[in-house]
Amino acid sequence: MCVRLFLALWWLAAAAVAGAADPAPPVAVSAAATAPGDGTEAPGDATDAADEVLTVGDVLRIDLPGEDTLNAEFPVDRQGRIRLPEVGYLKVEGYRLEEAQQRIRLALAQVLRDLSRLSVTREEPTVLVKVLGFVTKPGQVTLPADAGVQAALEAAGGLRAGAQLDRMQVRRQGEVITFDYKRYLDTGDPALMPRLKSLDEIFVPASPFMGNVQGSFSDTKLEKTGDAADETAGIKVFGEVRSPGMFSFKPAMTIVDALMRA
Repeated sequence: MCVRLFLALWWLAAAAVAGAADPAPPVAVSAAATAPGDGTEAPGDATDAADEVLTVGDVLRIDLPGEDTLNAEFPVDRQGRIRLPEVGYLKVEGYRLEEAQQRIRLALAQVLRDLSRLSVTREEPTVLVKVLGFVTKPGQVTLPADAGVQAALEAAGGLRAGAQLDRMQVRRQGEVITFDYKRYLDTGDPALMPRLKSLDEIFVPASPFMGNVQGSFSDTKLEKTGDAADETAGIKVFGEVRSPGMFSFKPAMTIVDALMRA
């Protein structure tokens, strides 16, 4: 009995020593999952491009060998739809690419039999915006997703003479974002410019010193008189400007405003 007890105690002591000498291996932890603040996402947290939902301005590329009318690009319009030949409009906004492809397949199955080789891909993302106000060609423009206000203005033909640069607006679902485009041109600071989203409207106002009457004026007349006959209540602009003359002064008027009128 004593021998058995001695052997049992000896075995337990040996097991304890072995456990202390050979501890359980540590659990491996991904460095990417624990590195703080390095901008690295843990596996599974990264956003898969295929999981991003489609939005207005996106362009889908549909390919189906043997169907020439389908081998083309189909833009998502302002109502979130694409227009399929022989089918009509189909809502795709808010769906992932895989879900949109299934909707397209079901719609085309009404008019086509063999859809086994149907392919739907998403082209480079774009934004659809309207440019209104004092621009050369106001209207809707399609831009790359990373394009800014300056690219939108260029797509609309550029600014018209007399545009007010410091009170431009981006209108978005009832919200009005006012920004100073002149300051951006002076500093080049991109933080001054709002980031564009699909369905935004850019509005360019006319300078309040342009007057209330639309029309063309004689350069000769403007050179002589400007728009103010009373020298005591006006500002004279002369030198290397297009139309030197006397111009009426208004509250809050700046040197830039006076030069723009000349």
